[in-house]
Amino acid sequence: MTIQTLIFILIVFPYTFILSLASILAGLVDGSGKVYHKISQIWSEGCLRLLGIRLKIIGAENYSPDGVYVVVSNHAGMADIPAMLVAMNLNLRLIAKEELGKIPVFGWSLRYGDFILIKRGHTKEALKSLLRAEEKLRDGKSVHLFADGTRAIDGSIQPFKRGAFLLASRTGLPVLPVTILNSHLIAEKNSLKIHSGTITLVIDKPIQLTNDDHRNADKLQQAAFQVIFNTHKKHTQAAANAYPASTSDSES
Repeated sequence: MTIQTLIFILIVFPYTFILSLASILAGLVDGSGKVYHKISQIWSEGCLRLLGIRLKIIGAENYSPDGVYVVVSNHAGMADIPAMLVAMNLNLRLIAKEELGKIPVFGWSLRYGDFILIKRGHTKEALKSLLRAEEKLRDGKSVHLFADGTRAIDGSIQPFKRGAFLLASRTGLPVLPVTILNSHLIAEKNSLKIHSGTITLVIDKPIQLTNDDHRNADKLQQAAFQVIFNTHKKHTQAAANAYPASTSDSES
């Protein structure tokens, strides 16, 4: 058991409980969702600091804080949600899996707050969630989705699902691609073993297809996948070149 795991159990759990209660109250009294969003950011920053998780943000100049985007990223680790809430200087709402809503107190704060829960594998329910997300976009709030739907154990880029790009095609809003790197090293999937470390988020330029193509969900999906796949490949290759295996390791 690591020190970060102990901190998670002894400090982050009660910290999350308290702020979840606060966010539930905020959701009940503030219809705009602004207070809820602020509490979510405070929770996210506190969790990252307590666990010794640092963020490196590349490409913050590629988007406008006043803009409205369909934000898409890969999903690599349990720290991705707080990392996105802290890193993105946007009025951002997240789409999260339905299972998170079943967690006592924390899940209630998601369910009755300004997040959107999506039931994977259930087309009708998923469509309802996407329609809620569309309402938020038309209300001037950016929405984030993990385009691959679930996190990869090794941090690799998995095939993208279509939901985010249907939203972009229906609203005509730009897709903002974000590549998350190294978060799979912070915590293994299906494990509470947590490590400190640095998560890198690379924000590429928004994708807005021109003319008739801007409402083509398939082309948006292909374009976003290519950007995130290439960015992930570029940065993982750069890291491998910076820290090559030693001669002694390769000879043993």
